[in-house]
Amino acid sequence: MTINTATNCIRRTLAATVVVCLVCAYSHHAYAQSAAARVDSIDSWLGGLRTAKRSQPQGMLQQWVRLQESMRELATIAREPSTDSATAWRARYVAGYGFWVAELFDIAAATARELAEGTSDRAQRALALRDLAQSLENAGLFGESAAESERLLAVSEQPGKTAINNHALRLLKAGRYDECLDYVNRIEMSADVAHTRIFSARALAYRGRYDEAATELRAACDSGETAACSMLERLRVEAPEKYWRDDREYRHRVWQPYNRIDSTLALTRRLRGVRAEASLFAPSFWFNEIHGLYPKPGEHEVRARRPEPFVTGRIGAIAIDGVPFVAVLIDATTSDADVRAAVERYLATVHGMSAWGPAMEEHTRAQVARIATADGGGSLVVVTHAAWQQEWARRALPGASWTELAKR
Repeated sequence: MTINTATNCIRRTLAATVVVCLVCAYSHHAYAQSAAARVDSIDSWLGGLRTAKRSQPQGMLQQWVRLQESMRELATIAREPSTDSATAWRARYVAGYGFWVAELFDIAAATARELAEGTSDRAQRALALRDLAQSLENAGLFGESAAESERLLAVSEQPGKTAINNHALRLLKAGRYDECLDYVNRIEMSADVAHTRIFSARALAYRGRYDEAATELRAACDSGETAACSMLERLRVEAPEKYWRDDREYRHRVWQPYNRIDSTLALTRRLRGVRAEASLFAPSFWFNEIHGLYPKPGEHEVRARRPEPFVTGRIGAIAIDGVPFVAVLIDATTSDADVRAAVERYLATVHGMSAWGPAMEEHTRAQVARIATADGGGSLVVVTHAAWQQEWARRALPGASWTELAKR
């Protein structure tokens, strides 16, 4: 081989190597861009679902399945070795938000806590602590929520009115009335924060300081807070002691989450050896009509009643490798035939409450995994629909017995 020939071979080899390297670099950059864009898109969709829940009394199965698909994608992005650290962190963060939108507040809180403790970035830590405090509040754990809210204020450079407002409300819910008053007094009075004077009125009244509470309500009413004006009207015809006693009892009831499951029957500590976490909360926005156990969000008069225990046949949820699934707690004496009947009723109900199309036909079928609990007290029946769900769950639930069911 001549020198010129050898030189040309080297040049061609180097050129090909450069092209390959450029293609690899481009592919990695394109993946990074698309992964970040997909996380943003899911975040936006979850925000839309959160808004829809305020006016939509019952979720459709399509929304639940879309939520499952979105959570699977976020888990995949977070674990992908080629995902950059910032996008991976954000994927986990948005997944926590997804659990919160699904009203699985304990799993959302666990996700936020892990993110807060696992980062040294101040901004990331503040975001995670904000969501942690919110999830704990929604879970009815007001003392823990107030404690995490304090940590949030400590890492925030300049806490705004919203952060101080939220912390004051959490202190009120936690029964830390003097501290609630202190934080309300840090907020300069204006029309947009007049409602905070209702917080301080309650903090005073619940300690028996009725005249001072009325002063706070008048300040709020004068600043345009109509709820405070209504409360003053009631106090003109009702004894303060009775009014505030009733108000306190009612508030303590409606502050509790309406979809909480009886903790004595929860499976959170019973599942071992599987990559799954059972929730103390039911996904009732989607499946309320199936069992009618939990009231719809917003119906405060009904929410005042404590829900019944999570008993055989009631719909709950379990997170399997980061994806929420419908689950039903079955006691040890329940037969396979009874399980089949319960899930067939579930299939019939979700089919009837959803607007179906060709893309959703596979969801008229289900596979059911029956997992024995560690204490021998029964089984957790996990319902899957699509093929990817079955594969996802089977990997995380080794040894579970599966039965395929078709809608009749």
